[in-house]
Parts: sequence; C-alpha cells; structure tokens
Amino acid sequence: MGHFEKAPFSSSSMRSVYHIRNLEVFRLKQISGKLDIALSHDWPRGVCHHGNMKQLLRFKPFFEEDIKNNILGSQPAEELLNLLKPTYWFSAHLHCKFSALIRHISEDDADTTSTKFLALDKCLPKRRFLQILNIPHDEDKEIALEYDLEWLSILSLTNHLLSVKQTQNYMPGPGGNGRWMFTPTKEEKDLILKKFADNLKIPTNFIRTVQAYDSSSSSGHEHGHGQPTAQLNPQTTFFCDLLGIDDPIALLLKEEGNFQSVELPLYSTNAVSCLNQPVPHNTLPEVERIGGDDSDRIEAASSKPTLHGMKLPSPKLSGLVLPPPTHKEEDLPLEDSLNEFDTVQEKESRLNPEPSAENPIIESRTPAESDVVNSGQGPLAKKFKRRNQALYSSTDNDDV
Repeated sequence: MGHFEKAPFSSSSMRSVYHIRNLEVFRLKQISGKLDIALSHDWPRGVCHHGNMKQLLRFKPFFEEDIKNNILGSQPAEELLNLLKPTYWFSAHLHCKFSALIRHISEDDADTTSTKFLALDKCLPKRRFLQILNIPHDEDKEIALEYDLEWLSILSLTNHLLSVKQTQNYMPGPGGNGRWMFTPTKEEKDLILKKFADNLKIPTNFIRTVQAYDSSSSSGHEHGHGQPTAQLNPQTTFFCDLLGIDDPIALLLKEEGNFQSVELPLYSTNAVSCLNQPVPHNTLPEVERIGGDDSDRIEAASSKPTLHGMKLPSPKLSGLVLPPPTHKEEDLPLEDSLNEFDTVQEKESRLNPEPSAENPIIESRTPAESDVVNSGQGPLAKKFKRRNQALYSSTDNDDV
C-alpha cells in the first residue's frame, strides 16, 4: 500500500496509518554503512529464540502459540536485523522486559558480529521499564543532530517509488529493466551534500502553525467538532524542497484540489548557511491564513528569523544518588564483558539463569534498611511511595 492516509481519519485509516510500508523497508535495505542503533515498535520475528524463552513464557504464557507458528514479531524487522546487523536493537510493544544476543556469522565464518537486543516493559510500578546504557561516542565532537548523508541520498534516489494510492506498491527487483539497487555512490552522495551547502546539521526551524490547546476553549474534538484537517508543515516542506523529494501530504492535498502552499522567505536553498544563526525568542513569525482569493494559502510573516544550532546543556548530577549495582545476570547481553564466542549453552546459562528467590523474574533493588519491608518470604523489596498512585495502577490489559 502507498501512504494514502491523512487527517481527518476514518475508522479504517486510523488503524492503517501507523503500519509500515514496503517502501520504507526497501529503503532501509539500501543502507551500507555500519548501523549503531535500530529502533522498532514490534520485535524482530524470532528474536525470542536468542534469549531466555522459558522465562518469557513464564511471564507471558499466551506467546507460546505465536512462537510455535513463528509469528511472534515482525518479519520485515527480522529481515533488516539479519541484513543490517546493528550493534543495538531496541523494541517495545509486547509489554515485558526481554534481552537477547543475536550472533551474525558470515558465509565464510570469518566475520562474526552480534546485535544486543533489549525490550522494556510498560512504565508502571514494579515493572521493568528502565535501563541505562553507556554508548561510546567521540567526546571531542559537538553534541548536535545531523542528517545522515547516505540516508538523504537514498531518499532522493527512491523518491519515484513513493505512492499515495490505496493499492499495492511493488518495489523493483533483479530481473527487471530498471535500477533495483539504490545504495548511493560517492558521486551521488556528493550531489546531495552540495544541495545542503556542505552543512548537514538539522536546523532548529520550528514555526507554530496552529494555536496551542486551550482546555477552556469551547472548540475541540471532545466537544463534538471532529478531527482537524490535513495541512502542510513548514519544516517538512523546507526539507523536501531542499532535497528535491515529494511530501506525501502535499501530493494528497493536490489530488483533492486542497493544496496549501507554504511560503517561507527564509527557507531557500541559498539560505542553508543562515539556519545556524541565533534567534531572539520574540522574533518568531506568526503563521496566518491570508484571506481573499488565497484563502487556502499559508504564509509566514515577512520578518525573517535567524536560527541557531541546537546546543544541549551538560547534565546536572549534583544531589543524585544512584542505587548500588545489582549485576543481574539477565542484563549481561548488553555488557561489553560478554564473550561473543561462548557456546550457545554457556550463553543461555549465563545470560538467563532460572528464576529464584535471589533472582526473581521481576527483580527489586535493595535500598537502605529504613526503606524496606521484609515479609520473610524472599529478598528485601523497596516500598515505593508515589503520589497519585491511582493514576499508575496496573489496571490495563497486558494482552497484545
């Protein structure tokens, strides 16, 4: 299917809009460089076989049938995991914490890499929803968000494959007449870099296009006025124009004859270098609709704000008291100390010990004695005191 959905959504399109499309999977398969972190909502299919599946089924017994039928998880995500071999893969969706180590062995057994997989539980009391990882980085470089040159090139080279039709959208493959591999060459990446004036920093060019929500207002969906209509986003328009690709929402609006052009004088291919200038808080332009014959047109105010690159403040750790490390064995897949060449049997026994009083499925940290309650039936468990406890009660359905 193409990207045919837009607001206001029907009961059908509301469910289909968040589904992945074969175009996105096809584009991701063109990546050639080393991938550090992959994020997906659903787990890659089959990842459960690389961790403590017995413990997983003890916590989620209704997964057993899906595991037997090999339908627990996403098949496209499995294909990308085996192809891209990222260092880390993080997922959600199944409402439980699960870690695994996926070893990738090349055809000649000469190159062996691994992916450390982690999924976390829902953010509720006594649920394992948080884990902190230290990922190495170059401390001499500025902390700033940048576009990836290879990905920009892939988006540009595959723009002709974009569809906004509610029909099957087939991707090219071997045996056809046209190009079917779109991993960019150096020359193709150089052309994209030239479009961005050798500056791949993501600009902080946010402009408000709608009024902020006001709970005292009589308008809104909760009062029966329905969903908002689709409209263009200035940042997306600028990005697409600069890269030379299509915005799916713009294509859909054009088909309906409701296209709303976005004119931002600052945003042109000659103004990329201006996007990293400081901007006073009181100079952001207001976006308003112009009446008359151009009533469907959105224009920015004539003032041209100058924008600066994002600079993140240093974390403040004063007064922060961290609990002592617990060295849980089940978290070892995400530690560098893991020997990648352990046998499968050794890995299973080390990474996923059988649950016991000393190593329960839902572990608890041991705080100071004044903060614990001991029932005499297991290890000390911390007694949490949370404001608005009713809001966090686990009353929702865990079934997926």
